[in-house]
Amino acid sequence: MGDKGVVGLNSQNQICNNCSRGVYIGSGRFVNRIPDLNDMETRVDNGLKFPEGDYRCEECDEKCHY
Repeated sequence: MGDKGVVGLNSQNQICNNCSRGVYIGSGRFVNRIPDLNDMETRVDNGLKFPEGDYRCEECDEKCHY
């Protein structure tokens, strides 16, 4: 039973997929993080610097409008 595509609190990859800063509880960026629901292949194809990250931080989201 693998829910590898599900993004949630137990996610191992609670980093921004653009800047790699942590977006976990206590990081100061948890509340405003934006989940990236794309799979790893799509993130790589989109040219993200850290495609293993399951989120985008608010700062990077404000910079990137695609």
